[in-house]
Amino acid sequence: MKLMRLVPIYQEPKTSKKHPEHKIYPYLLKDLPITRPNQVSLSAM
Repeated sequence: MKLMRLVPIYQEPKTSKKHPEHKIYPYLLKDLPITRPNQVSLSAM
């Protein structure tokens, strides 16, 4: 495509832009040393 100089005509997604009203949640396990298997479990709420 580069050789033919074709460019897309659709708008590319802007996934890296943050919306100012969206809440940013802190990473709560940042300072927790994980030393055992199954010490931390994932939950979907």
